[in-house]
Amino acid sequence: KLGIVSPFHLTARTEGVHLNGIGYPLLVMTSGNLVNLEAYKEVSGFPEWYFIDCVDFDFCLHLRKKGYEIAQVNTAILQHELGDTVKRKIGKKVFYLDNHNYIRRYYVVRNRHYFYDRYKNDFPGYCKLEKKCTRKEALKVLLFEKDKYRKLSYMYKGYKDYKAGLVGRIDSLIKKSDEYV
Repeated sequence: KLGIVSPFHLTARTEGVHLNGIGYPLLVMTSGNLVNLEAYKEVSGFPEWYFIDCVDFDFCLHLRKKGYEIAQVNTAILQHELGDTVKRKIGKKVFYLDNHNYIRRYYVVRNRHYFYDRYKNDFPGYCKLEKKCTRKEALKVLLFEKDKYRKLSYMYKGYKDYKAGLVGRIDSLIKKSDEYV
């Protein structure tokens, strides 16, 4: 039961990584993928109410819950950019800054929290890792990125809108209902 066949996504973070053969990661970005249409229908497609951020990861974990596998063809390389990624080094520690704008930061925080709620029981290790990522990203914004006040305030707004049960585009939010679960 193969749900997705994905290329290897070459990003600033994966530069220098060379994998061979086929891997079976927990999830992948959906850019450049081949999707099994039967699997797509079985999980009701992509959760569009996320609007942006977590759409692909939610789709992957939903496929996994239904028993589908995700294959990554490591020799098929797709060059992919996430924001305006910059590599910073402090001592021996390397940091990657995505430099997403404030609106994107809103969606990342809001949607990750819905994502945690939906998958924390089925994929607890991964969800804990994502929560940790959110905290680290807030710290990186505070320490290294420009427009930090607006980015941090929109991250907080994303969290507040999650707590209020709001979904969709930031300019036309709607109350989350059971159909979005």
